[in-house]
Amino acid sequence: MFRVEASGITDVGRVRASNQDSMLVEDGLLLYVVADGMGGHAGGEIASRICIEQILSEVQSKFSLLIETSSKTHPDPTLMNALAGSINHASAKIYEHSLEDPSLRGMGTTATVVKIVDDYAYCAHVGDSRF
Repeated sequence: MFRVEASGITDVGRVRASNQDSMLVEDGLLLYVVADGMGGHAGGEIASRICIEQILSEVQSKFSLLIETSSKTHPDPTLMNALAGSINHASAKIYEHSLEDPSLRGMGTTATVVKIVDDYAYCAHVGDSRF
């Protein structure tokens, strides 16, 4: 297995008044996520936080079983689909939250996710954030 070192920092920048970014560095799960709330839209910081929380929850609840039952050959389509599905579930949670508060309608976030399994990096991505 290779060694992974990760860290993160975020900055509001010079244009925005608030920082709508969220990140997750979960070394125990070898899970790394960046979510960049859509600037200029209400609730970007909420959307990015929900995204991080939902992806973490999905990986915690599903991935250990998927890895145990996977084909052990990489890339494994089941793992790739599960990671992409975690983003889809996060999107659904964000949408549900926006329905509860009309002022948050249209909120959104990008997401870039990396999950290390064995010596393989599985990546999923939505939006204009980049690795």
